[in-house]
Amino acid sequence: MNLMLSICILLFSYLFLTAGLAKWRHAAYTAESITAYQLTPENWSASLAKCLAAVEIVLALALLIPMTRSAAVLVAAVLLLMYAFAMGINLLRGRKRLDCGCNGPDARQDISWWLIARNLVFVTLLVASLKLPYMVEAMTGLLALLCSAVLILFQQGGRLLYQNQMLMSRKR
Repeated sequence: MNLMLSICILLFSYLFLTAGLAKWRHAAYTAESITAYQLTPENWSASLAKCLAAVEIVLALALLIPMTRSAAVLVAAVLLLMYAFAMGINLLRGRKRLDCGCNGPDARQDISWWLIARNLVFVTLLVASLKLPYMVEAMTGLLALLCSAVLILFQQGGRLLYQNQMLMSRKR
């Protein structure tokens, strides 16, 4: 069980780091995405974009530090619930053609009930990771790191294949 929870923490750290860096790198695009949701005043969007990016990057680091993990898990869970809530409101309004804003313009993805369900599963896994001991055995940690690296490589490979397929279809 510790191995699975350790893998979850590492993968969530990776998820928040990549999402936060994408939001930071593409702050103007992220601000446009926030504005498109029509849930906050438009003049807040630029500040919110940078704030969300910074929070996600800090969360990525805080999840890896045993002393800050519990607080980071709770903040991450609340953030994912807020994202799910924002998507849900817009889906109920009939606004399905909105980018979720997760990873910048290169990974554009329309909001959907599937993304809301995914976020709820993520919240469940994050809360379950609170049972992770303060420190895990060295071998468990090493194995979790290895498994996480393999999963991340598969994810990145899939993303590259998808992007290549999209480029090839545009050329036709």
